[in-house]
Amino acid sequence: MKRIPKLKVLSFTIVSSCFLSCLSGQDYFGLKYAETILEVARLDPAYLNQLNQIRTGELIFNRLWRYNELLQLEGDLLEAVPEAATHDGRQALRCRLKSDLKWPDGRAITIDDIEFTLEYYRKSGKGKKRKIALDTDLVKEDEGTFLLVGDEKNFRYRKRMDFPLLQIIPKHILQGSSTISISHPFVKEPVGSGPFQLSGKPIKQGSKIEIRYDRNNHSIENPPNRAERISKIIAVTETDQGNIIKMMKMSDAISITDNNVHRGYDLFFQGIRDKGSLNDLRIEKHLTSQRYHSNTVLAIAFNTQNQFVSSTEFRQVIDLLMDDNKIIKQQYGSDMAIDLTGPFNPVIGVIDNSIKDRVGSRTLILKKLVSQGFRHEEGQDLIWIDPASGKDTKVVLTLLYNNQYAGIFSPEKKALDNMRKRFKNEYGIEIILTGVDRGSFRKTLKKREKWDMALINFDFGWSGNVAPILRSNSRYNYSSYSSPILDEYFVDYTSSDYRVRNEAIKQIHRHCHENLPYLFLWHLRPEVFYRKILGNISITPQYFFTTIGKWEIKAR
Repeated sequence: MKRIPKLKVLSFTIVSSCFLSCLSGQDYFGLKYAETILEVARLDPAYLNQLNQIRTGELIFNRLWRYNELLQLEGDLLEAVPEAATHDGRQALRCRLKSDLKWPDGRAITIDDIEFTLEYYRKSGKGKKRKIALDTDLVKEDEGTFLLVGDEKNFRYRKRMDFPLLQIIPKHILQGSSTISISHPFVKEPVGSGPFQLSGKPIKQGSKIEIRYDRNNHSIENPPNRAERISKIIAVTETDQGNIIKMMKMSDAISITDNNVHRGYDLFFQGIRDKGSLNDLRIEKHLTSQRYHSNTVLAIAFNTQNQFVSSTEFRQVIDLLMDDNKIIKQQYGSDMAIDLTGPFNPVIGVIDNSIKDRVGSRTLILKKLVSQGFRHEEGQDLIWIDPASGKDTKVVLTLLYNNQYAGIFSPEKKALDNMRKRFKNEYGIEIILTGVDRGSFRKTLKKREKWDMALINFDFGWSGNVAPILRSNSRYNYSSYSSPILDEYFVDYTSSDYRVRNEAIKQIHRHCHENLPYLFLWHLRPEVFYRKILGNISITPQYFFTTIGKWEIKAR
């Protein structure tokens, strides 16, 4: 089961407030953060699918192995990423647990817990997590070593694509529960081996949700001798970004009151895309920031079933008309986005570096349009001349976008407005911008009708798996593009041999550049702002808290 890229239609906010107070005469450090929406209907790991839920999972649970802040695989509960092996003629991964692993109650984490977790996903899981468990057997070799065994042709590929999704749960707490229903206490009070555990009363659904966490002193990520550790976390619902920025700008001296009312925020995580808000935070002397790697890509999907954009040559003209680097400089700034020539993130993965962005003069572009059967007269609409009938047709293209993502003041909306003006004024191509809400956007995309182009923000997640949006007949292939050649490349794309896979990536990259099922625009680089009292901060794309065991708070 391959990871399906999520269609990112709403940005999210994570905000933190770091506070120093006294509890029973002991100094402690705590962290407070906010999400625009806290979805807590289920917090057991089989159902942690939304980003805010997944980040909760990062605090509570461990995986066998995981991705770090550079999207590289590393051991989590395992000593290292598992090695390829075989068992009775079947493919396998050999896994070795770290020593002295414990649950919050001090009980040892064993291979029995891993086996129980797989059974839990088989019975209670959904989607890809359930399929992974159904397709995987566990064979114990000794007290600390076991094999994950499968029959799939590319089972070892799951080492990178799928297994890092599975979070481990305690057998001794849940033993006797054949399934975990919505009414089971574990759903709202889950227990894991991660750096933090839930504290206080069970979580209730509502618009003003607050979740409290305490440090798990048995976590391997929380060595007891770390003096400047984070001991408490409070997650709250916060919908007002403007207020968050205001509290972020509040000076250190007044951000914390004597009665432990924590007013100012110490860390702000959101994909802020307007330069004004970014500059407001950058000028504050008590704040610093860092960029981090993500795997989000902005692209224009072409509805290849429709007139005009069904032509590869015409799509190439559209690419020529888009001055990506100029748009990036004007709307984002030079360090916020990176120009793309294909679907793969150039910072993280392997790409064909010989491929360059299309550029061309206005004379060249007009020459290409004329060669394709279009007529252009200065100041007039671009006309398509049907070679069979000789009938003239005005070139009008509908561009669909999600107005909750590309809002009126967003750089994306400004880029679209500039695109519409340039296409019309210089080439006579009329672009009709159609902004709809998130639900309507998704429905219209899937129907592949009433639009010629669509602005989409793809989140390819940990795996970077672009196959679902490009493979023929995939329901996520919004462009309806079909190529047997490209489909063949995706066979090698899933190879466990990294050399074969890397060559396939280069071929996919070149094919997408030449044929343009999508016009991949740029890769976004989010920026984290935090008070200078925080140290050793590293941000894991999407999930945010994977490395929180390493975070520190400097003495005031």
